[in-house]
This record gives sequence, C-alpha cells and structure tokens, in this order.
Amino acid sequence: MSKKLNEIDKLIGDLNLAVEAHYQWLVEVFRYISVRDREQPAITYQASHNLCAFGSWING
Repeated sequence: MSKKLNEIDKLIGDLNLAVEAHYQWLVEVFRYISVRDREQPAITYQASHNLCAFGSWING
C-alpha cells in the first residue's frame, strides 16, 4: 500500500510542477502578445506543445 501511495504522491508532484510550468508559459504568452520584443519558440513554434512541461506530462 505504501508503494502505491508513493507512486500517487510522485504523480501529483509531477503534475503540480507541470501545471506551474504551464502557468509560467502562459505569462510568457501574455508578454509576447503585449510586447513582441523577441521570438518565442515555446509560443510561436509549430510544435511548441512539445516544449511545454505540461504537454510532456500529458504525453508521458
């Protein structure tokens, strides 16, 4: 049972990190929309979903 709980805790921890990274990415999206001072591959790249930690978590 303890092993299962550890697996669940790790999964939740990984999800929390991925969601936090997604929110940081969202801040960069808003900045890019408002300023557009530099190229943002994580936003403008055709396969940018592969650069996102949340997308990696979902695909994993």
